[in-house]
Amino acid sequence: MKLRRCQALLFWAGSDACITQKFLMRKNTLTIPLRVLGNAEKEFVFEEKADIFPVLADMEQQGEVAFSSPVRIQAMVCCSSDHTCNLKGQVEARLGLKCGRCLKEFVFPLKTAFSLVFVRMEDDTDEEAQEEREMAAEEAGMIPFTGEELDLCEAVQEQVIMALPVRPLCREDCQGLCPVCGADRNVESCTCGEKVVDPRWKALSGLKISPNDSQK
Repeated sequence: MKLRRCQALLFWAGSDACITQKFLMRKNTLTIPLRVLGNAEKEFVFEEKADIFPVLADMEQQGEVAFSSPVRIQAMVCCSSDHTCNLKGQVEARLGLKCGRCLKEFVFPLKTAFSLVFVRMEDDTDEEAQEEREMAAEEAGMIPFTGEELDLCEAVQEQVIMALPVRPLCREDCQGLCPVCGADRNVESCTCGEKVVDPRWKALSGLKISPNDSQK
């Protein structure tokens, strides 16, 4: 893969034994060049628009979400000599969702922590053997990679999707809409009865069964 340039801001944290490097990636890329990784733990901060993530971009086009801020990723990265890289950090974003009860749009502050393990795979001329090793790594909860950089795009996208609520609510006590007149019960009350009768059973509403009939 082609290495892309990044701007690095160096921060010295605490004692001389603990050096943290903070790389702010300004371009539309979520890759970390291996050449900047050493034995010391390094901090990387990314801010990217949601449209660089294929699935998130599609969700936004479909009107399922509306990102009102960039996706911000902060990750502490530490690589070992066995070509394994551990990433721990968090993803943040602000996005618009539609409430599952009252159908109004609201801003959802997404924030989720993650812990990822990338393991380097050497190129193999035997494609079947290469695929088997990659599948074994994935089954072990690791992310296989080749080349000279870590690509975080797919992994970050997965973290965002998993952090989305299954049924978004503008607030926990949202009263929703009246199923009869459609009034927003958070704003106004209505005179509709709480009990809604299925019109298919309305003809039987006047039917009365005496105790004697039920025993026959």
